[in-house]
Amino acid sequence: MTFANDLVTVHFLACTSFRNMKWFQDDHSELKLGVKSDKCAIHPWTTHSIWSEDCQSEILQKTFYHVIAKKYPPSEKYRKSFLKELMNQVESSGEVCAEEIFTLYVDLLQFCEEKTTYKSYFLPMMEIYVTLKESTNMLSNGTTGLVTWTGSMVLSEWCLTNRKLFDNKHILELGSGCGLLGLVLSKSFEMKSFTFTDVHPDVLEQLRANVHLNGLCQGKHSVKYFNWQERTPDEEKPDIILAADVVFDPLIVPDLARTIANLLCNNTSAVAFIASTIRNESTYQMFLSQLDSNKLNYFEQEQSKSSEVFFFDRKWDVRILKISMS
Repeated sequence: MTFANDLVTVHFLACTSFRNMKWFQDDHSELKLGVKSDKCAIHPWTTHSIWSEDCQSEILQKTFYHVIAKKYPPSEKYRKSFLKELMNQVESSGEVCAEEIFTLYVDLLQFCEEKTTYKSYFLPMMEIYVTLKESTNMLSNGTTGLVTWTGSMVLSEWCLTNRKLFDNKHILELGSGCGLLGLVLSKSFEMKSFTFTDVHPDVLEQLRANVHLNGLCQGKHSVKYFNWQERTPDEEKPDIILAADVVFDPLIVPDLARTIANLLCNNTSAVAFIASTIRNESTYQMFLSQLDSNKLNYFEQEQSKSSEVFFFDRKWDVRILKISMS
């Protein structure tokens, strides 16, 4: 298959929000969801007119019947929403909606809502997918670590753009959650090792499952319990420390800053890259103050050259800090 032309597949497998989704794309224009299309127009990956019944069938082949979707399907909720949006697009164009779409939609109405879903994120540089099992709820069992957050996507894109920093390095991630960042890097770089860490038992269980699901070897990749309130292990001496969206609770910020400082003390030539989605400026400023208290240097990193790999709402203010010993 030609990945570059299968944009609808990429969106569907990643459960992309419809406001950030494009149904079609070619070299000259983008036909966005919610914009009526010329029903006689021809899309590059199909010989059929847009929204015709043949085109609808081809969309289903590239989504519901895709080999990854069959093995690791998006949630029933997302699939129902996808079909509903597809029906709206077809009807607004003046075409007739294919019976197959109605049949799939009715079949899905019989299912109860799931607590988990699969999301498969496409890495265009490698032409591979990273598949994660995630919760369908932002908060599950008292933790937010069972879903992928914006900061992980932003830091992943930045790391992919600055890949020379990570080749042949020992890397440790704090608060790995579902594991998107570590899985993206592990499938994209030649590194010495990658250590995923978290503290919640449910998160660790799902994290191990996602590492296994993506076929990462156990010797080079490990999943460990790491409590920032406990003593930082002396044996942890990474070259690079990563973390995304871990600066959100003022109560844990001092422990986080101290943990980063301790890891940097274990290897004084190491550096940390921490991505933070700014939801509360005062909490972020508290984090910077704690870095000062631990005598750490920090500099905000340029993101303008980062490649856009994922599809998400980019209105959020996400800042990436490089942190090192003074």
